[in-house]
Amino acid sequence: MTQAEANPLLRVTRLRTSIATDMGRMVVISDVSFEVGAGRTLCIVGESGCGKSITSLSIMRLLPKPQGRIEAGHVSFLGRDLTALSEREMRQVRGRDISIVFQEPMTALNPVFTIGSQLTEALLAHERCGTAQARARALGALREVGIPDPESRLDAYPHQLSGGQRQRVVIAMALLCRPKLLIADEPTTALDVTVQAQILELFRQLRNSHGMGLILITHDLGVVAEMADDVIVMYAGRVVEAGPVASIFNRPQHPYTIGLLGSLPKVSERQGRLPIVPGTVPNLMALPEGCGFHPRCPLAQRRCAVDLPLLNAVHGDHRAACWLAPLD
Repeated sequence: MTQAEANPLLRVTRLRTSIATDMGRMVVISDVSFEVGAGRTLCIVGESGCGKSITSLSIMRLLPKPQGRIEAGHVSFLGRDLTALSEREMRQVRGRDISIVFQEPMTALNPVFTIGSQLTEALLAHERCGTAQARARALGALREVGIPDPESRLDAYPHQLSGGQRQRVVIAMALLCRPKLLIADEPTTALDVTVQAQILELFRQLRNSHGMGLILITHDLGVVAEMADDVIVMYAGRVVEAGPVASIFNRPQHPYTIGLLGSLPKVSERQGRLPIVPGTVPNLMALPEGCGFHPRCPLAQRRCAVDLPLLNAVHGDHRAACWLAPLD
């Protein structure tokens, strides 16, 4: 085990988060644990409503207030428990040490301020530098993310840029202070495939050049295969499978993961209608007893409807929460 593996950038341990609703408090993620090392990419996979984005917001302490609450668990960043920090201390971590790229860039950019003013604001908030120096660094950041004619873009407003350019601006903003960890929440969902490929290549280059850790939240398994070192699969607020990307793709153990992988089109085969995972993600206010996936599982047994399976090792670092998965 290397020193980096023994001391990861981020260690999330048994995280439990709830949201207050009109029907009562709803647990949206439960018992979520994972690690991210420097220079490595962790992909979080699952359908909409599985808890992927809430996990990222919990890490960043950006849950809606006062409804959102971390009820249990720890988020350790370089040995420092983020759940124990005051809001003032946490503001120093956000943007400087950990940055996040949100799914829709128009919600992350203020439409009434220029790109340059929004970029320099982040630098002036976290680092001791003058306005001229901050503007020069903002210009360099736009060049780094491949924005064409960056000098003029500094004085442009968000609506004057294309969707791909706005996403690059958000990435530039997230990287201005050279964070050690970057969280990207569905960063390519609204982009066409050409721009998506460019954005993913940009992430890869920046991860390798800066040695930062990357958490990539996505439902696109093609992106996972291309980008991930490690994968966690979430369902109904829990991690149901986790491990190295090669092991997850070659030896999936949880029926949910098997179903997701089975729905991928295969270029080498002539196919008709693609298989799907039947049913929908359950209401988190009314989760079924036992395994949350059992009402949709083609392999479900009586025990699955009674007892909740734990996330156990099935092969090396590969773990699965399924009563049918073989134990290592």
